[in-house]
Formats: sequence, structure tokens, C-alpha cells
Amino acid sequence: CSNCERDNISEIKENLTKCVYCGVPYDEPVNDYFIEPIYGFKTGLNKESSTKKPKKTYAGSTSYLGDGVTDDTKLIIGANDYITIETSSDDELLVTNKNPFFMCDKCGYSEIVKGRKGFMTLPTNHLNYKGKKCSCDTIHPIALGHKFKTDVAKLTIKGLNNKPKALSLLYALLEGISQEFNIERKDIDGIVVKNINNDFDLIIYDNVPGGAGHVKRIMDKRMLIETFELALKKVEQRCCDEDSSCYNCLRNYNNQAYHKLLKRKLAIEALKEIFEKI
Repeated sequence: CSNCERDNISEIKENLTKCVYCGVPYDEPVNDYFIEPIYGFKTGLNKESSTKKPKKTYAGSTSYLGDGVTDDTKLIIGANDYITIETSSDDELLVTNKNPFFMCDKCGYSEIVKGRKGFMTLPTNHLNYKGKKCSCDTIHPIALGHKFKTDVAKLTIKGLNNKPKALSLLYALLEGISQEFNIERKDIDGIVVKNINNDFDLIIYDNVPGGAGHVKRIMDKRMLIETFELALKKVEQRCCDEDSSCYNCLRNYNNQAYHKLLKRKLAIEALKEIFEKI
């Protein structure tokens, strides 16, 4: 959605007439497609054993779809509901892999073709899964997607309307949560989503299907404040320039897409603003 920047998903493209999150009608066509390979993959015939590692691709973006079961409890911190935290179970997220996959619409034959971008078809003679020549001689670009349900905590902070600042705060908090609750950093993750007030909510989720209950532990006010303190300590260390970030503070392998936006200075500013108002 061009208004709230949320991903809307439907099996039938004609159903995507307006955003289900903000209600704004679409004035643009569907611009992306993905498939869920729920039945797995079949390799080509006569594949011989090899010591070579298989080709590896990397997951792309994560989208918050929601539609979970919201818990009854809500944590509010600061005057005028400055910070509101809600948790939920079975919230749905989507991980998409937008590597250069091309697929035959008829038989499902797929291959990775590097150096090709945009929605174009490629001519190719190929065999179907039965080993016979496919009647279709073109393949189309496609993304792979995987939806999973997990436990989620949503932090709404009034006035947080700058995306680089929201992202910097998010990854500082994830480091603080990991330390405070002794959680493996890889077991939790997060994204930012724009709400109806045009502020950015912080969505923190258990990075395991079904959830492990990690994120729900932040509903303790005292421990949450300690989490903010640990996050501030993490980004105040002089490991890099304040107008940047590094792997000792905010950056990690999974947030490479946002490295240019992550800045220690922005995280410090956001955390100090929080301490002034709680």
C-alpha cells in the first residue's frame, strides 16, 4: 500500500481493491507475486552425488500480516499513553525470497537466472517433472514465500514518525531484550510498520514458528525499563561513528537491507526521549 506501506496479500488479485489495514483504495495494479512451495522441490533427473555445496539463496523481506489473537493485558507507560505495548499469539508473518527465480507456469520447472530483473519472460526448452518435454517454452520471474505464525509484541510510541529512527530504536531494543531476558539474539527479531497515525509501531516477534513466549516477557514494566537502559548502554559505546552503525551495536546479518539507515545517534536520541517521558 502506497499510503501505509503494508503488504496486502490475496490469492485472487481482483480482491485487492483497497488496503485492508488503512482502507485506502488502490490506484495501482498488483505489482508482485509469490508462491509457497508447500510440496517441496524435485531435482532434475540423473543428478549424481557430489561433494559440492548446493546453491544457496537468502531470505528477503519480512512482512507483518497480523490477524492474531490479542491478549487481554496491555502495558501503558508514561503520561498520555506515551508507550503502549500489546502482545498476541498466532500472529502471521510472511518471509519472501526475491532472488532471481524463474518458473514455468505449466509444469513448475524452475531455475535461478542471475542478471535478469523486472517482469519479463525468458525462452527456454525444458523437461517437466516426468522427464518429458514441456509444451510451454517460457519461464517467468517469481518470488518464493513462507508464512508462519508466532508470538508478537507491538510497541506503539507516540511521535515515532521517522523510519530510520524507528529502525535504529528497534534493533537497539532487540539487543536490550536479548540481554535482559537471556534470550538468544537469533530467537527474536522485529520489523517496523506504519500505523493509522503515520507513526511507526515496533513489531517484535519470536523467530520460531508457533512462538516460544519470549516477547511476552517484556510486559513487566520494571524489566522493560531495564531493557531500555541496556539498549542505551549498547548504542552509547564508541564502537563506530555516531552517524553510522556496526556489527558491535545495531547491525547484524539479517538486517543488511537497513544497514544504511541504522545510526547509533538516532537510537540514542530515541531512547533518551523515552527516558524523559516515562
